[in-house]
Amino acid sequence: MRAVPEERAQRASRRVLVTGGASGLGAALVEAFEARGDDVLVCDVNEPTPAVEPVETQFLRLDVRSDDDWAAALRWVEEHWGSLDLLVNNAGVAGGGRVDVATMDEWQWITEINLFGVVRGTRAFVPMFKAQRSGRIVNVASLAGLVHPAGMASYNATRLVGTDATTAQSSFNPQHPLYRAIATLAALRRDHAALRRGRQLVRATRDTPGLFAASRFDPVDGHEMLLAFNTSTEPLTAHVEVDARSAHFRSLAGSCPSAADAPGSVAVSIPPLGYLFCEAVASR
Repeated sequence: MRAVPEERAQRASRRVLVTGGASGLGAALVEAFEARGDDVLVCDVNEPTPAVEPVETQFLRLDVRSDDDWAAALRWVEEHWGSLDLLVNNAGVAGGGRVDVATMDEWQWITEINLFGVVRGTRAFVPMFKAQRSGRIVNVASLAGLVHPAGMASYNATRLVGTDATTAQSSFNPQHPLYRAIATLAALRRDHAALRRGRQLVRATRDTPGLFAASRFDPVDGHEMLLAFNTSTEPLTAHVEVDARSAHFRSLAGSCPSAADAPGSVAVSIPPLGYLFCEAVASR
């Protein structure tokens, strides 16, 4: 295990299983849990590399589509730890293609991982949590449930988190910061046609944590809404391309610049893991 700061070592260590933990967000979650002093079991179809996870990290190959693999994960936890404190259903994949173009095999593949992978993991460990009368489950979703990327119908369908109501509503704390953030984003999507059915244009993207930005255009009058996300754990400042007619902005979420710094360009500053929703307004 990694050395942990003394003040963190005083916290109670938890036993955590993370699916999709060998790369991306999963690897970042594993790193955060280990820095806290938790014992972590990395589950993935691919082995983590030492550059991503420490050599001492526990790894178990798990395909979330396989009932046998989930049964093996449960046995591993029972034999090595005896109990589990936190199950993180993080494994997920993305697919592209319009609903009339993506094949049924592609739909089957993405739903088996993004949807039924979560179901299988939950079913595997809920009996243990009931028996030990403790345990938590975290199901990682996606902003695609609120702002649907064009041409990704199968992915959007398995990542819906922004509906108007839920039969599990009483299970959530409306004062929790995450609940309030999701409620705010859901309200923005409800109130702005550009976020529901507007044309989308990707402005910035990268394969590593950092800036993702896209413009959505109102289907009636064509005005622009810029969405910018910082997927890294460091503050980010960048210039983002916008429509040359978008000279002034108002903030819908986050702290947006009031004006473009040059025709067709706007400077944004986004906190770690933060986001901005900036709506273009008529020139003053």
